[in-house]
Parts: sequence; C-alpha cells; structure tokens
Amino acid sequence: FGFKLGPFDYTVSLGFGSYSGEHAGVAFDPGFVGVGGNLTLANLVFAEGHVGSVGEGTGFRGFAGVTLERLMKNSLNLPFNLLVGSEAFYSTDMAGVGNSSGWAAIGIRLDYGF
Repeated sequence: FGFKLGPFDYTVSLGFGSYSGEHAGVAFDPGFVGVGGNLTLANLVFAEGHVGSVGEGTGFRGFAGVTLERLMKNSLNLPFNLLVGSEAFYSTDMAGVGNSSGWAAIGIRLDYGF
C-alpha cells in the first residue's frame, strides 16, 4: 500500500527474514518480523524502517541508501529492483540471553514486487 507524502513516495510494508551469526565462538540465528514502511525521494534515495521482533526480543530494522529502480525497471524493463545501502538491526534480546544487541552492515538487496 503506498501514497504520496509531500515530495516522498511512502509505502507500508511487512518485513521478515532470518540471519546467522557467530560471536566469541557461539553461533546464533535470530529471526526478524516487523511492520513499517519506506520513503523514496525522486526514485533514487530511500529510507526504510520496521518495528517488531528481532531475535528473542523487540527491536527495529532500518535500511537506507539508493535505489536503482529507474535503471532496472524503466531502462532495462526488468521485473525487479536493486537497492544499495546500509542496514542496521537492534534488539532488546538478540540471542535469548537477556542482552540488548545489534549490528550494522553494507548491503545489496533485490526487491521483487507482487
């Protein structure tokens, strides 16, 4: 679901995923489920955020950067979009041991709308 919000295109979204990690020799695989949305300016710059469950606690996920939608869909006529940016996660209890934790990364994401 999307609409105009001033100069921005706003889209409500659901996010989910699973990640694997290791710290100090201990492996963990936090899941993520959240509700939020994204803002896009001039079909180029975007910011996205979701609030929900991250690992064993509550938290948020954010992703911001540039979208290649103009190139992928309009110029190349491809049914998907590439986004390049930085992603961050925070949880009140990432691995089920009572500590708040988080991470940030540089990422490339493929989006396919249906």
